[in-house]
Amino acid sequence: GATNYSQTISATGGTTPYSWSAHGLPGGLSIISGTGVISGTPTANGNFNNITVTVTDKVGATATNNYTLVVSPPLSNITGTITGTEGTALGANSVTVTGGLGPYTWSAPSLANYGLSITSPTNTASTSVTGTPNAPANSVGIPVTVTDAHGAVLNGSITLTVNGPLTITSTQASLPTGTVSVGYPGTGQNSTVVASGGTPPYTWTVAAGSVSPLPAGLGISTNASGQGVISGTPTTATTAVSVTLQVKDSAGSIKTQTYTIAVDPALTVSAPATIPGGEQGVKYPASITATATGGSGSYTWTISGEPTGLTIGASSGTISGTPTQSGNFNITRSEEHTSELQSPCNL
Repeated sequence: GATNYSQTISATGGTTPYSWSAHGLPGGLSIISGTGVISGTPTANGNFNNITVTVTDKVGATATNNYTLVVSPPLSNITGTITGTEGTALGANSVTVTGGLGPYTWSAPSLANYGLSITSPTNTASTSVTGTPNAPANSVGIPVTVTDAHGAVLNGSITLTVNGPLTITSTQASLPTGTVSVGYPGTGQNSTVVASGGTPPYTWTVAAGSVSPLPAGLGISTNASGQGVISGTPTTATTAVSVTLQVKDSAGSIKTQTYTIAVDPALTVSAPATIPGGEQGVKYPASITATATGGSGSYTWTISGEPTGLTIGASSGTISGTPTQSGNFNITRSEEHTSELQSPCNL
């Protein structure tokens, strides 16, 4: 590598002064004839296994020895991308350098501004950053200096990102109410819970210490956006229960939030089973109101199979009007999307 090299070869016996010569040295190195010092700056790296050094004394006696010299590549290319969460100890990470010879000494003083330090020394060309970040950092360049066993020095930088603390931003007290046998979430409902900060990706689960599990038939998963999604089809009605949900980020940070969730009984249209007949062209004399039980929220009623002129109140479930047809009709009254009841009617 591009580092000055110096090594003295010595001899004993014979008659001084000595004269030295060498063959097979890598390019850039030579031996000083009068001192036996091999020095210079290597221009090639690799294992040089056939170096022959010969010493000759004053009367012409010689001695030869063979050596192997390993020339390491020059230090280059410090790399490292460190990502963490404020207030959470850093997970496994790596800062590396190419070339040089261990052990290596590492220095990155500005890491102290974030409560961090770099491990030094290391026997290999890799180290790590440790500590618990105490301040946010948005892709900050951190200067790093590494020195190898030959004294070669390389300056470079790594990138530090410290995200804000992991937080659950969905802080409402309750989740939407479900209905037995109806897919959850229902129309117009939002059953996602959201987190921010920390180190994505996130994983959502029911916390181990939750007072209650999610109602039977429901589960929580993590979507591609990192949101927790409660979904499924409830199988059992329940009053509001407390469920603690947990989000965990890739750095191991965990946050929890407790919500209440209830499941209403399945919606059923219950009465009447048969409705009175009427007369064509005469205002329908009866005031027939369909009733329902179960389900969630307010009801919306629809009707099908009815004679022309009769309608059902969307919110009241009352059938009324003046029929303009005669005949036998099977009328279906429905609470929108979920339950229906057929009743015969003669007009």
